[in-house]
Amino acid sequence: MPDQLTVVGDMLYLSASDGEHGIELWKSDGTEEGTVMVKDLTPGSDGSTELYWFVAVDEHLIFVNGDEIWRSNGTACSTLPIGNGGTSFVDQFQPVVVGDKLYFIASGDESGTELYYYDFSTINDPGCTQTITFGALSTKIFGDVPFEPSRQLRPPGLPITFSVPNNDVVVIEGNKVTIKAGGEVVITASQQEISTTRPHQRNRH
Repeated sequence: MPDQLTVVGDMLYLSASDGEHGIELWKSDGTEEGTVMVKDLTPGSDGSTELYWFVAVDEHLIFVNGDEIWRSNGTACSTLPIGNGGTSFVDQFQPVVVGDKLYFIASGDESGTELYYYDFSTINDPGCTQTITFGALSTKIFGDVPFEPSRQLRPPGLPITFSVPNNDVVVIEGNKVTIKAGGEVVITASQQEISTTRPHQRNRH
């Protein structure tokens, strides 16, 4: 049963199981095609230990996974623990968001139980890479209807575009390929990358 339904921007986040991965983090844009698992946090059919306390902060989803606080902007590579520095989240005290900061209680062997904050104004989302796997292309000849190469993306969520060095053999409009003449051509697939320059940090009060 889906749980923790939380809207961040135009995306709905939730915890759910597809019967194969156990309970994991999912997102949906309201369509079947756009409903995908964000990241397999705990590989295997048992899934993650426990996902709860979903909350939107700016353009990020914040949630608790077991005894760690995580953040996500909807891509697998940006779904990360915020870095408790060897401490464990104390769930008896609910985290509180004040402006750009998340305040929470965590405990560790060396520091004991302390008040921490995480500053979202200094967050850094790493650039994401993905593997683009193409299905076998059937024989195409001049006069065939435009086609789009089939592919599977891992991780999902990053759009890809196709390009060719010139338009002598094929023309690409959007992701549709139209054959203009006989010949050979290399079609290149590229992806959008997330970029930012600000480091992330966790501080103790």
